[in-house]
Amino acid sequence: MESPPQWDLVSKLLEAYPNVAKEWVPIVQDKDQNDLCGGHLLLHLTLECNAPISVLTTLLDMYPEAVSEPTKLLCSKNLQDRGNESPIDIALRCNTPEIFTTKLKKLQKKLHEQKNKRNKKKRGSRQNAPQLGGLR
Repeated sequence: MESPPQWDLVSKLLEAYPNVAKEWVPIVQDKDQNDLCGGHLLLHLTLECNAPISVLTTLLDMYPEAVSEPTKLLCSKNLQDRGNESPIDIALRCNTPEIFTTKLKKLQKKLHEQKNKRNKKKRGSRQNAPQLGGLR
C-alpha cells in the first residue's frame, strides 16, 4: 500500500535529517520563539496524525528510546494541562494498527530489561569494590 505524497516527503526528510527524530517540538513559545513549556517528539506527532507504519517504524529505528519518552506537560494556568502521554498511550488513543502498538510494547519492555540489567551490574560492581581501610 502506497503512502500519500505528504508522507513520502516526510520519509525523504527523515533520510536527510535523521537527528530530527530526537528533537523536542515545543508546544508553547513566547513572542520571541523561546520555548516555555510542553513538547512532543516527532514520534508523538506522527502517531497523532495516523502516519503510515513505514514512517513510524523509521522514526522508531532512528530513536528507539522515544518509546519511553512521554510528552512533556503543559504548565500554563491559561491552557489546559495535558501531556505525560507515552507513545503507547497515543497509539492506543489514536487507533494505531495493532502490529505497531505491539512493536512499541515489545521495544519498551526490551529497553526496560536492558536498563534493569545495567543497574544490577552497577550495584554489583559497587558491592565488589575494595573497601578503603575503615573510611566510610
